[in-house]
Amino acid sequence: MYNKIAKISPVKTVLKLNAVLPNWKVAENGASSSLSRSIVCKNFEDTWALLTKVSMRAHLLGHHPTITTTYNKISFRLTTHDLAEAGGEGVISDVDVKLAKKIDEYAGLFLREDRA
Repeated sequence: MYNKIAKISPVKTVLKLNAVLPNWKVAENGASSSLSRSIVCKNFEDTWALLTKVSMRAHLLGHHPTITTTYNKISFRLTTHDLAEAGGEGVISDVDVKLAKKIDEYAGLFLREDRA
């Protein structure tokens, strides 16, 4: 049902992701790595419309992102727990990259116009 997961090496991660996902931050902490992005939507309704689209895509990918939301602000943290090394929370995988690209695509529909 779910895709085979491929771990992305730390060096490849930073080089590739800075070019492919410029709106995302790569965080590395020991054996763990993750992608994060914050988005400000136009209003509360658009926030939940975006979250609905993201949740459906995440389900299709077999992914469980960490999402924090308040009114029109959303923070995403993507990491693959199934590939976590001992003592780590998770690492960035191809599934995280696929979901991040979809979030970027969907976000364009709901972003607040006056964002900096």
